[in-house]
Amino acid sequence: MKNFKHSPNRLTIKAGATVSVTNRDIVGHTVTSDTAGIFDTGLIGKDETKTFLAPETPGEYKYHCTPHPNMTGVLVVE
Repeated sequence: MKNFKHSPNRLTIKAGATVSVTNRDIVGHTVTSDTAGIFDTGLIGKDETKTFLAPETPGEYKYHCTPHPNMTGVLVVE
C-alpha cells in the first residue's frame, strides 16, 4: 500500500495461501474483506507487514481499507 492505494489492487493466489501486506504509506491501513469475517489484517502501521490466510473457497473477494473506504481491491482465489 502506498499513496492511499492497494498495489496491486487485484491479486490472484491459491486457496489457503499466506498473503503478506506491507504498508509503505504514511498512515495506517487495513485489508478487510467486504464480507465480514473472511479476512482482516487489522491496522497496519507505516512500514509494517502483516499476513493473513486466503480463503479456502475459490472466488473473487472484494476488500477495502476500513479507515479509507475509497481504497479497494479484489483478491482472486483459485
